[in-house]
Parts: sequence; structure tokens; C-alpha cells
Amino acid sequence: MSLDRSPQDVSVAAGTLDAAESQITLPSHHIFLRDKASWFEVPESDGANRWDEWDSNDNM
Repeated sequence: MSLDRSPQDVSVAAGTLDAAESQITLPSHHIFLRDKASWFEVPESDGANRWDEWDSNDNM
């Protein structure tokens, strides 16, 4: 995935990481939560910003 909005940010598909061999940084944002899989639980205590849907007036 590549977005040109914030060149200083890097996006990595979480499924490509091997937690046993890497130090994974906690996410700073959880986006499109309305569309997440029903079985996926987003932790409440990670301090990340949350959005249910895209809001073009909001600065993610």
C-alpha cells in the first residue's frame, strides 16, 4: 500500500510481519473500524486514534 499524503509515514501490511523476529511498533491509528471483521478485537488500551469511516474534514 502506498499513500502520498504523508511521505514521512510508512504503511506495512500487518500480516507480513513475524512478531517473533521483529519489534513491532504499536499503531497510532485504527481506521475504517466500521468495516473491520466482526471477530477482530481492537484493544482499548493502546492509545491509538480511532475512526469508524473516512471523514475528508478530519486530519488523520
